[in-house]
Amino acid sequence: MKQLKSCPICNHSAFKLIDTITASNWNVLVGENLQREEHEFQIKECKYCGHMIYVGSYSEEMFSFLYSNNSESLTIKTRPWIFETIFNFTFPQMKIKDKIHLADFGGSYGSFLNNLISKLKASNCKIFADSYDLRIPNIEKGPIDFHSCNFNVIKDLKKNLQDFDFGFCIHTLEHLLKPREFLRALYTYNKRNFHLYIEVPANELLNKNHARSVGLIHPQHIHIFTKPNLEFMITTIGYSIVKSKYENKGDIPRIQLLIKKKNNNLKKIVKRFMDYKIYLLHKAAKIILKECSSKKKVAVWGIGQEFYNITKIEPNIVKYIQSGDLLLIDLNLARKSVFRTKIVHPKDIPVKLDKIIILPIIKHTRESIKSSALQLGLNETKIIIPYQ
Repeated sequence: MKQLKSCPICNHSAFKLIDTITASNWNVLVGENLQREEHEFQIKECKYCGHMIYVGSYSEEMFSFLYSNNSESLTIKTRPWIFETIFNFTFPQMKIKDKIHLADFGGSYGSFLNNLISKLKASNCKIFADSYDLRIPNIEKGPIDFHSCNFNVIKDLKKNLQDFDFGFCIHTLEHLLKPREFLRALYTYNKRNFHLYIEVPANELLNKNHARSVGLIHPQHIHIFTKPNLEFMITTIGYSIVKSKYENKGDIPRIQLLIKKKNNNLKKIVKRFMDYKIYLLHKAAKIILKECSSKKKVAVWGIGQEFYNITKIEPNIVKYIQSGDLLLIDLNLARKSVFRTKIVHPKDIPVKLDKIIILPIIKHTRESIKSSALQLGLNETKIIIPYQ
């Protein structure tokens, strides 16, 4: 598994060395005499945004070494005030109706979700819950579905992820090789407009806690987040921040963030206007065909993108051009040829034209053409702008 080579905050790859730290464990598999196994990690700082990261050989074997004593997290059981702090921070935004789908990323044995489910039962809603972690706990089936998932492998996350309404990522993000990719995957693969609670150590507050938080300086925490950098990463992925704060109760100063997936209204707006533009071009094509078929002397003014697209929409227009029944006018392309037909300069427009159809969609362009036509003495009643 490759170490992240670029900064997850700003995507630059220039780092400077800050310090070196050693992680070590007793190797209990080599006989009676204990031997200490040591591994060195560098603490580096991004030269552009100041984000700090541990750099080392983060292989599967290394993760096993770093988490050799990993077991059920007792944090929620032994310090229930932590759950209450998170619940009070998130509950006002849950907007529970008839059902809610919860998710916990790094949920271990499900202590947090079990507490949350107990709290929400009073809402009389149907509750679905999924807990994701590297290992599935060996416990009886209950209200939570447990999923084995390696968050450092995005394909694994995509395969296991269930759509959810409200997710929790509690002291997980700092342990991941690629936190940006992890959050982007949730944004991309969860089809719902979900909320996500994120909590990480507030490393900028370590100097206020001194010895109480010295254990946070450890290569298990690959990323040393600060609140500004974390918020920047989150918003550049596409999330919006609902609220954020520092919490400095207990041993670990924490950053609390509640974020949500934005409604991508821009995509709908752009699609709507693209469809509208196609509608206008079809409308213009029909007007040209109608005027040409009535045996009138007709011209189109503006031989640009709209003209080209209209001839693709309705090829019969090309026949009218080649037969001389549809005159082409353009100031910049005058005396050039298209479809084996010469383009006429506006000053050379025949007086006896019945209709002039102005083709550019952009308003200031078509108004400029209309003004030129009127200055040349053309009757305004002969001018057709098909987009009005």
